[in-house]
This record gives sequence, C-alpha cells and structure tokens, in this order.
Amino acid sequence: MPNHDEKIQVDLIFKLDFNDLGGLKSVHIEAETPEEHEQAKAMLNDTLDKIPVNSNDIARKKPGMSFSGAMEAYLELQKKASTRGTYRSRLKHALAYFGAEKDIRHIEQAELSRYAKFVNQDVADSSTAGFYITTFCGLLNHFRLTEGWGGKLTTERLIEKAETPDSEARDAFSSVQLKALLINAAKYRAKEPHKYWVTVAMPFLGCRIEELAQVNLHTDLLRSEVAKVWYLDVNAKADSDGLKRKSVKNKASWRCIPIHSALVRHGFVDYLIEQRKKGFSRPFESGWKPAEFDNGAALKWSHYITNWGGRELKKLVSDGIIADEERKLAYFHSMRLHSLGAWGEREFRQS
Repeated sequence: MPNHDEKIQVDLIFKLDFNDLGGLKSVHIEAETPEEHEQAKAMLNDTLDKIPVNSNDIARKKPGMSFSGAMEAYLELQKKASTRGTYRSRLKHALAYFGAEKDIRHIEQAELSRYAKFVNQDVADSSTAGFYITTFCGLLNHFRLTEGWGGKLTTERLIEKAETPDSEARDAFSSVQLKALLINAAKYRAKEPHKYWVTVAMPFLGCRIEELAQVNLHTDLLRSEVAKVWYLDVNAKADSDGLKRKSVKNKASWRCIPIHSALVRHGFVDYLIEQRKKGFSRPFESGWKPAEFDNGAALKWSHYITNWGGRELKKLVSDGIIADEERKLAYFHSMRLHSLGAWGEREFRQS
C-alpha cells in the first residue's frame, strides 16, 4: 500500500528541436522542484520569443479586414476632403466588383490583374480606368506594407496606354459646332441665364469648368483699377466662415484669369454682380447646387453643370445639329480647347 504521507514528486522535462532556426538548434530543460518549474517556464518563454516567425503565418493568424472597412480606413488617411471624395468614387467600382466583405489580405497580384482586365473592358475611358486600378492598388499596398501581409503589388502592364494624344482622343468643337452651341444657349438667356452664361463664358475664359463654377463672388471677382480690367482669382482659399469649399489641382493652378472684354461688354460681369446681390456665393449656384462628397466635407460645384451639359450635347447630336459620330466631344472640355479670336466675338454678338 502506498504511504499517503509521502509527497508525490513530478519531474518536468522539455526538449525542443528548432532545426537550426535563428541559430537555435535545441533546448533541454529539466525541473523537479516548484522553484525549478518556474525557472523552466521562464526559460521556455524566453526561448520561444527568439524564434523568427514567417510573415505569411502572421497574415493568416491576424484578423481579416473587409474591403468596406479597409476603404473607410484608407480614406481617413487622406488629408484633403477633395482627395477623399475622389478616391471614394474610384474605389466604389472595386467595392462593387469584390464585395464589401471581401478580405483584402487574400487579394494577390493575379486577382488584381483579373480586376484590371475587367476595368479595362467595363470603363470606356482609358484614363478613368487607369485611375480606378492605381487607386485600388494603392489601397492594397498600404495595408500589405503596414500590416506585413506581403510585398507590393504592381500595376505594370495592367493599365492600357492611350495610342493617341489627349488632344486627338477628344476633339475640340469646330467653328460650326461651337456656333451651334452658342445659338442653342441663347434661348436660355432671359429665363435661365445661368445656362447661357456658363456656356458662353467657358470658351472666352479658357479655364476648367470647376474653376469657374467654384469662384467665390464675394472675394474672387475683382477689378484692377490700374489696368481697368475685371478678373477672376482662382485659388483654394477658405470662405469667410473658415470652411474650404474650393479645390485646385495643385499650387501652380492658383492664378488670375482676366475676363475677356467681349464678356464684359455683353453683360457677364453684370450677371455675376447680380448673382452676388441676390445672395449667391457662386456664379451658377442659382441653377445648380454643388454635389456633396465625403459626407459634405468635399464639394464639386461643376458636377450637376457637366451632367446638364452632357444631356444638352446629346440632344443636339440626336437632333442632327452637331455632328459627333465618334462621341469624342465633351460639352465643356472641348470648348476650352478652341481658340476664338475675332470669330468668337462676332458669333457671340449674333447669338
């Protein structure tokens, strides 16, 4: 019979072989007393901390990240509200393709390539398709590098290059076509002057539609008393309440644009001043409110204007008034590429 008064002794023996990992070949630990057990435990933990772990194992063990969650986290990193709005619109295409719950850890180069192929087939404009692909790849690479999920993915050979210069890919209006636009716009002058002036002003100013649409009538419509010239100050300064409601491509885009003398003579400046007196802060705000992106943090003043212009041009093409067999014309973009000179002023007076 065993003597129950005798203490039971337990011997612990650990022997681990590491196959020469990190310079560790093996460790052998023996312990008998409780004190030795604690020492052995500490030694074992210290040894395990020295073992290198494969990064792919980390990626598999870490919790996943859904596409929707990654997208919101990535957008939060962008400092400019306008950038967040732009990236959000681009990433929505990939979100629809992969699904909101897609775990982005498992999107590798092959799957990125398949998405790029789909984008190039689904999106007509090659530049837009390229933006979709590069923005999505940027999101993936950010988390792959910061979370240790793997090496960078690349868009090389995934983006289709335009075979013709931009100037040829999107034609400018011919003199005949531009005349048709001015005549068509004239019908709006009395009752919907915003439609008339946004059409007429663009070719005479030579700026982007967004730059004109976001001009603050209280601070950016100015007149040089020395030169006796009205001009627009294009900038991204905040409004008087401290909120930024304007954006430009870069600092070099900040500039002053003189208002063509023909526009002044025919009433464009008078129109702008009248809009300001009516309480509007932007030239065409009476007809088109700005589109809001990123929960209102980013505004695009030309969004609904260009939508209207596209519909107007489509109608003119459908009615046979403007020929656009290859659908290369764009209502506002094509106008600013056309040099008017004396011809433009003559047609302006007639319209």
